[in-house]
Amino acid sequence: MTKHSPGPWVVRSEDRFSLVARCEVLTEGGLSIAGIWHHIPEDPAEANAHLISAAPDMLEALKECLDAELARRQKLLPGAPATTYCEARIAKIRAAIAKAEGRAP
Repeated sequence: MTKHSPGPWVVRSEDRFSLVARCEVLTEGGLSIAGIWHHIPEDPAEANAHLISAAPDMLEALKECLDAELARRQKLLPGAPATTYCEARIAKIRAAIAKAEGRAP
């Protein structure tokens, strides 16, 4: 798997015509990560662009959450009810990280 462009990413929106605009997700160095043409004002493309631009930050936060959950799991008693919830969170976090890194099925 190739590595993604490092964050942070930002959104730049520009109106092209009266009913069409373009949102672009850029690296700090100005490299275009994604470009989305959208019809304004009801199209969700700008919201999608903001979600895309947050991806590197969310991946980093998920990795920190995984570390915290793994540390928390070490402190739980085997078979305690909290263990089930902790394991479920760990599985969801690992799946999301794998998907972001292109390792999900």
